Amino acid sequence: MVVKWLPNLLTGIRLALIPTFLYVLTQVPPPAPDIGAMPAERVGAALLLLVIGITDFADGLAARRFDAVTRLGSVADVVADRLALLLPLFYFALAQPAAFPPVPLLVPLWLLGLDVLAGGAWLLAWTMRGVPVPREHGDAGRVATNVFFALLAWIVLGLPPLGVTALAAAGLGLSTVSVGLYIRSWWTR
Repeated sequence: MVVKWLPNLLTGIRLALIPTFLYVLTQVPPPAPDIGAMPAERVGAALLLLVIGITDFADGLAARRFDAVTRLGSVADVVADRLALLLPLFYFALAQPAAFPPVPLLVPLWLLGLDVLAGGAWLLAWTMRGVPVPREHGDAGRVATNVFFALLAWIVLGLPPLGVTALAAAGLGLSTVSVGLYIRSWWTR
C-alpha cells in the first residue's frame, strides 16, 4: 500500500532538497542598499527551506495517521532533520557569508555535541539494557527542531542579528533539555 511508504518518501524528498538548499544559499548576494526587493536567490532559499519544513511536518503526521511509524523512518527523520539544520548552520558559522547575519560557531558545535551525546547514550543503553531505537520524538525535541527551523528562516530572510541570538539560545536550551529527557527515559526503563 502506497500510504505506508508516504512518510519515508517525504523524508527522502527532504534529504534530496538539502544539497539544493545549500547550493542556493551560496548564491545569495550580499544586501544592496539601493535595492528594496529581495533577490531571487534569497526567495528561492526561503522557499526551499519552507518545503523542507513542510515535509518534516508532513512525514511525521503521515506516519502517525496511517500507522506507518517504523524504526527506519524514525531514524531517517532524525538524520534528515539534523542534516537540514546542521549543514546550513555550519555554513553560516564557518563561511560567514556577507548575505546573512553572523552565526557563532558555538551554535552548530553545541547542537552536534548534543547529537553525539544522545547517540552515545542510546548506544550504551542499547548495549547494556537492550533499549530499542525510539520510534517517537519527545515534545521538547519537536519544539527545538521548530525553533531551529525558525532560526534558519530568520537567517535566510536576512532579518536582524538580535533574533539570531535569541532563537539560537532558545533552540540550544530546548535541545539540551530534550537530550536530557531522552537519556533519562532510556535509563529509567
